[in-house]
Amino acid sequence: MTLRLATQTPTYRIKVEVSLPTEKGRFERQDFWWDVRRVDSDELDELVLVKGQSEVIRRVHTAWSGVLGEDGQPLEPTPENLEALLLIPQVRVAMAAAYWSNINDVRQKNL
Repeated sequence: MTLRLATQTPTYRIKVEVSLPTEKGRFERQDFWWDVRRVDSDELDELVLVKGQSEVIRRVHTAWSGVLGEDGQPLEPTPENLEALLLIPQVRVAMAAAYWSNINDVRQKNL
């Protein structure tokens, strides 16, 4: 297997899986695709020092698909809509976990 640096795109897609509580005291599993900005090692080191999951998410966020608004229509990945998502603790934690899990998986595979 080889590594082609030319194939590196400025963004890549991560699947985010979220468990949201329902009115009946159970959890409903939902997911969406999140497009994040590719960062180099220096910027990754800086992200490690950033305080708070929300700020890391803001810095790498570019787009998403599979996120619907209250009307059932696709929600545009605007900064305002991102802030609304970040107010939902389960979504914020799931996005941060998906991002860092992806970074850690890549690091492990490259060791």
